[in-house]
Amino acid sequence: MTSRWKLRIGLYLAVCAVGLGTGICLQRVKQRRLVQAANVMRARAEKGDTKAEYSLGYMYYHGKGVPQDYAEAVRWCRKAAEQGDARAEALVGSTYFYGKGVPQDYAEAVRWYRKAAEQGGPEGQRDLASVYYYGKGVSQDYAEAARWYRSAADQGNAMAQGDLGSMYHEGKGVQQDYSEAISWYRKAAYQGDAQSEYALGYMYYYGQGLPQDYSDAIRWYRKAADHGYPDARRALASIERRSTGRKIDYFGFLVSLVGGLIFSLDFLRPGRSFRNSRHETALGVVALCYAALSLYGITHDHMRYSAYHNLFHWGRGLLGGMAIILSMPFVLSKRNRAEAKLEKSDPD
Repeated sequence: MTSRWKLRIGLYLAVCAVGLGTGICLQRVKQRRLVQAANVMRARAEKGDTKAEYSLGYMYYHGKGVPQDYAEAVRWCRKAAEQGDARAEALVGSTYFYGKGVPQDYAEAVRWYRKAAEQGGPEGQRDLASVYYYGKGVSQDYAEAARWYRSAADQGNAMAQGDLGSMYHEGKGVQQDYSEAISWYRKAAYQGDAQSEYALGYMYYYGQGLPQDYSDAIRWYRKAADHGYPDARRALASIERRSTGRKIDYFGFLVSLVGGLIFSLDFLRPGRSFRNSRHETALGVVALCYAALSLYGITHDHMRYSAYHNLFHWGRGLLGGMAIILSMPFVLSKRNRAEAKLEKSDPD
């Protein structure tokens, strides 16, 4: 190994070490600040500060600056909720809904969600809408879900905006309206809501409510994937596989088109006639039919979702098999000519 390569490797390792060290230091600084914030909130909460009680409960619920402890989260959030803090009421509702720190109780969760929602808290409104949407603790009611989602969405709650967009997309509780769905998805996506970013990508990809645009679809899928949304990652992987398959389809189309033209026009060669070129013409026609079917599949991307999907592939497979069978005599005759040539050149 030359000294130049040793220097390059050394610099690379040094840069990696500096980057790793910087990342660790920044993480420690962030954790130290969270611990300090938790201590400040605890001091204020113990004096009866409602906002601090909620904040400390929130920190226990998510394990930020303190060890995650759902029972402590419930204790502090309940203190704030009993003083009418809408955010705390919504979080207490969530602890009952998911059974974290308290026994799971959908009816109790709905009671706390309603308290928060009726005070105008967007978190409680969105949570109350969700229980109506899924029918947990209340009778399923899409119209009521849409009403509460809209209340939260109008206050800028990104998750509620995405949920309301989904209801317009699916036509649940409201009349189906792709334009309205896109409007709400876009509002949520610009706030970084991963589910809405994915939904926008989906609508661009399939041209629902706006012109089909694969580049914009991929752009939104990538944003959602960067925010950890698994469906977006699967969509990107599927597009990547499809792109590779599409290149193969184009190659197959070109080969079958060129081969089909050459063989079907064999009778035009000097010394050939249509009568003694029937075999080649048949092979050429089959190859051209395969090319035509391949071109149809390439230009009709929705074919893979069609009821005739299997029939399409069976037809193409049948033509491919016929082409192989018809080409066998050419392969065998070429082999026979090669063997005959070898026999003539053999001195024995």
